[in-house]
Amino acid sequence: MKALLPYLALLLPCLAAAQPTLPDSLRRIVILQPTGETIGGLPEMAAVPDTARLHKVAMQAIDNTFAREIIELYFLAQVYLRNQGERETIEPAYLALTQNQGGYARFGFHLQGAGPMPHTPYVDIIDKTIEAPMGRLMSFTQLYPHEMGHVIYRLLSSDSSREETSRCVDMHYFSVMTDYGTAFNEGYAEHIENAARRYEPNDSIRAAIMADIRKVQEKQPRWKRGFERDFCWPLRMGYYKATMVLWYQQLEDLKRYEQAINGMVRFKNASLQKGSAEDRLTFRNSGLYPTSEPRNRPQALATEGAVSLFFTRLFDSPLPATYREPAFYRQFLYDTTRQAGNPRELFTPWQNLYLKHFAVLHNFVTFEHSSSAQALDFLEGYCQTFPDEKEAVEQVFQASFGESHRYLPPEIWLLVKGHEHRLLALDAFGAITVPVYTFDINRAELEDLLTLPGLSEADAKRILKHRWKNGFFHSLEAAAAAEGLSPEGREALLAGAFDEAYFESLPEPELNIAALLTTPLKRLLLHALPWLALAWLLAFTLFRGEGRLSGKAVAGRALGYGLLWLLFVTAGLGALVVSSRPLAWFLPSLTVALVLAALIYRKKPVRLKRSLVVIGTIGIFITYNLL
Repeated sequence: MKALLPYLALLLPCLAAAQPTLPDSLRRIVILQPTGETIGGLPEMAAVPDTARLHKVAMQAIDNTFAREIIELYFLAQVYLRNQGERETIEPAYLALTQNQGGYARFGFHLQGAGPMPHTPYVDIIDKTIEAPMGRLMSFTQLYPHEMGHVIYRLLSSDSSREETSRCVDMHYFSVMTDYGTAFNEGYAEHIENAARRYEPNDSIRAAIMADIRKVQEKQPRWKRGFERDFCWPLRMGYYKATMVLWYQQLEDLKRYEQAINGMVRFKNASLQKGSAEDRLTFRNSGLYPTSEPRNRPQALATEGAVSLFFTRLFDSPLPATYREPAFYRQFLYDTTRQAGNPRELFTPWQNLYLKHFAVLHNFVTFEHSSSAQALDFLEGYCQTFPDEKEAVEQVFQASFGESHRYLPPEIWLLVKGHEHRLLALDAFGAITVPVYTFDINRAELEDLLTLPGLSEADAKRILKHRWKNGFFHSLEAAAAAEGLSPEGREALLAGAFDEAYFESLPEPELNIAALLTTPLKRLLLHALPWLALAWLLAFTLFRGEGRLSGKAVAGRALGYGLLWLLFVTAGLGALVVSSRPLAWFLPSLTVALVLAALIYRKKPVRLKRSLVVIGTIGIFITYNLL
């Protein structure tokens, strides 16, 4: 027996590590499907039987990916809240597979056969996601952890004593400024996408995701180049702007990974030097062209990408490998009477980092409101909770937000009534708009100020220059007193004071998916009309030797060339949609059209010349738009 003691001593740590932090009986995952009914204001859900194909496919998607790891964190967060006396039971991880596009973190549903569950969290994801390839950028392997990140943050930090409505009218995107609360909520969830890519346990899935990222990286220069030319080159129809709904999300997903690794989201987005204020806002908010000018402090804290950058960079800091005393981890054990044991054997370094997140989020960060900014609250809470890690976390914070001090100027919001603002960064033609624009003067850039009626570009630049030289504004009146500001500019700025009653009276915008598809097509054809007029002009004036045409002949020729123009415009759009090299698709079709015209009119030289000139003119126009 004594001879076995050394071996038992070696085995004991392994046995301790093998003890689960949570009984397997509580690690329940329930797959839901909506019944289509609403009961008591809650959507009714039915649990999918374990034997159903949908359940098996969903569980396979969970068991073989990082989704299983994020569910484990979800249970640990519930255990922590239970041990804090704020939760009585450990609820299952509910996953609703629905027809709703995208993914959502939701709270409250009516479970068929069980009754209302008004505060229970669940993730709502479109059902086809679980059957799609797992090795794609933003597949289920990253989308589900993202939404679970929202759930975990809301569980830990929610404070129902006061709810604050955002004053920002922009839909959030990775590099778009919104408000501090939205930026923190979305940025925290987005960094978990990067955790999913980094810590994906399935090697083949992880390799496939990286390969898909490289494919998007190869495509992005063409999309970005075409998008910029649509704004800057004259007489462009806007093919790339019209198809943003098809390609922009891929670049958004790429930014969430790429710019959270290389840190480019720290810098401002490039701006147009001319154009309408709304076009300049759309170009800037697209975030496709980062500059070398850092965002100021309020801008960075209100940008979800900067928040994601901060949390993503924590992975590479000393913090994951810095474990706390064993007593800290007892609050994450279901059985708090047992000894916590060696934390390194219970939790991986990245799990250790998240457990420290949980303690800080719960004690210092509120979901609905903050007297400062949630990212600053997190930093201060982390430094107070783990003072020996203060230097390391502040270094990462400074590298992400530019500064680590606690000062933040007041938010001074302005409201521009009657300004039709595009809600989505991927909507360059205004398919979905809100009749107002809002911005904070301390985060404002030139594009924001130009939405104020009566404010000239020169005055807008004077306001920004004054802020840069003298520091942030503490009142709207202080901004109106900017050096060199004209009387008209001062009046325009003060007239933009935020009207709370007006803002609250505005109806919620509707996300009309059909409009996102049809509006760009209508605008595309509208922008092509001048070129149709040119084609008609050529058809009727260049070759007058045919004699006087009857009204029927004029109408027939106009209709024929109008249909030809429509065919070529559609062909150009189709080439852009289906191919990464649209000219390689379009130019052969143009050649075929020219050859057919030559064959059809080979014995009619005048009509042949006219057809070749018109087809060539339309072809040059489409080629110009595809560059």
